[in-house]
Amino acid sequence: MLICATHGKSAVPDGADRIRGSWTHRPQSPQVLMMKGALPIGNPYPLQRALVVGDRVPRWQMSRLDGGTVNSLRFSGKTLVLCFMPDIYQVQSSLAAAYAEAMASDNPAGVDFVLVAGRDSIGNIEAIEDLAANITKKSTSLESSLTIAIDTDGFVDALFNRDSSRLTSSTHRRIFVIDNNDHVESIYEHENIDEEIKAVFACLRARAPVRICEGPQVPLLLIPNALSQEMCSEVIATFNASESFPGLTKILVDGVWSNMVDTTNKRRRDAAIPDGALAQQLGDILFYRISGEIIRAFCFPVTRCQYLQVGCYDAEDRGGFSAHRDNDVPTNSFRRWALSLNLNDDYDGGGLHFPEYGCTYHFPAGTAAIFSCSLLHEAKIVTRGKRYVIVGFFYGESEHMERMKVIAGKSNAN
Repeated sequence: MLICATHGKSAVPDGADRIRGSWTHRPQSPQVLMMKGALPIGNPYPLQRALVVGDRVPRWQMSRLDGGTVNSLRFSGKTLVLCFMPDIYQVQSSLAAAYAEAMASDNPAGVDFVLVAGRDSIGNIEAIEDLAANITKKSTSLESSLTIAIDTDGFVDALFNRDSSRLTSSTHRRIFVIDNNDHVESIYEHENIDEEIKAVFACLRARAPVRICEGPQVPLLLIPNALSQEMCSEVIATFNASESFPGLTKILVDGVWSNMVDTTNKRRRDAAIPDGALAQQLGDILFYRISGEIIRAFCFPVTRCQYLQVGCYDAEDRGGFSAHRDNDVPTNSFRRWALSLNLNDDYDGGGLHFPEYGCTYHFPAGTAAIFSCSLLHEAKIVTRGKRYVIVGFFYGESEHMERMKVIAGKSNAN
C-alpha cells in the first residue's frame, strides 16, 4: 500500500524563533548531532518526526551478517530500496521469490536493496542467513545488490519511523524508496510483502526522466517533492480564498527605493499565507528542506528566510515578470538565495528563464528551484491557465546584520 505523505510534527528545532516575519534557526554542533548507531547527519536541523516523501534521508550505519558494517554512503548516487522487516524469518520463502522476480534482468539499473532485520528477528540468525543465500541464488540481475542489515537496537528504524517515543517497541513494516540524491521518493506499508516488493519495482521500471531544462545548465539547485501534491493543492485553495494584491517591485522615486505596482514589468497577484497551522507547517517543512540543501550543495550557512509568499501568474492578465535580479537595490542587498516553487504544472508558458545562460526551466508541481539572487531571471508570460508559485529569500547571520544596519539607517533618516 503506497502511503500518502503527511507532515506530522513540526520540524522546527528547539531554540527557533521568529523576528520580523523571518524564520531563524540556530544550527547545532556536530557533537550534538552525533547519534548512537548513525553517522553524523548532513542537515544541521534534525527532524523530530517520521520521514515523509521529499525528506532527505539521514545517514545511517548497521551491522552485516558477517560481522562487518554497512552504511548509507555505500549507496550514494544510486536508487535504494530500504525494507524494514520485524519478523524476517517468518516470510523468508515468499520474500525470496518476490525479490528474485523483482530483481530480474529487466530491473532498472543501479537499484540496490537493503533488507533490515529488526530486533524481533535477531534471535534467528540462521534463518536470516538462509534467506540471504536463497535470494542471492535466485537473482539474475548484475546491476543491483542485496544487503541484509541488522538493526540491533532499533535505532535506524526509529530514525526513519520516529514516533512519540525515541525507540519503538518493534520494527515498522515499511519500504522506503530513496532516490539517487538521498531523498525519500515513496513509502510503502507492507502486509503482503510479495505484492509490495513487486509494486515497488513496477513503479521503478515505469519511471521516465522528466525534461526540465531547455538550453544550457544554470548554477541552480532543484529539489523534487519539496512539497507534496496534497499540500500544493491546499496552498492554492488558501490563495484562492484569500485577498490578493498586485505584486510590487522596487522603483527609485526621488532618490528613495519604494515598493510600487509596475505592470509593465510585473503582472502577478500575491498573497501572504495567513498565520495558523498551514503557515507554520509550510515554513517548517520548506526551511528544513531548503536550508539543508543549500548548506549541502553550496556550503552556505543559511539561518533565515525573509518571507514565503504565494503568487499567481494568470494568462488572462498575461502574467509574467520581466528580467530582474533579487538583490540589486540597497534594501534587498542582504538576500543570497531565491526560492521559486511551482504549486501546479497545468498551464502553458510560464517558464523560469535565465537570459544570461539562455536557459528556461519548466518544473513539475512540488519542485523547488534555488538560485543565487544575483542571477538575472525572468518569469515567462503564462499563455494558458494560471501558474501558482511560492517565492522567498534565504540568507545567513552576516547578511542579517547587514539588513539590520539598513533598517536602522532608514529609521534614523526618518
